[in-house]
Amino acid sequence: MTTASNVTRAERTTESISLLETAAKIDPESHGHIAKVCVEISKYYAKKGFLLESGAYAMLAGEASPDQL
Repeated sequence: MTTASNVTRAERTTESISLLETAAKIDPESHGHIAKVCVEISKYYAKKGFLLESGAYAMLAGEASPDQL
């Protein structure tokens, strides 16, 4: 079981990735929209200096729709 004390900041800030992955599986036509959202989230985290999180969202964007990168 995961408790608040042993969850890293990166895990907390990338929890929504699994939701975005699920949305992509449910609606394959949404890949372009999901990629756009992930790119914007990635840019935001990069500006704030959270490079691990930024990379995680950029990877998901590339998997969802490589054309968006």
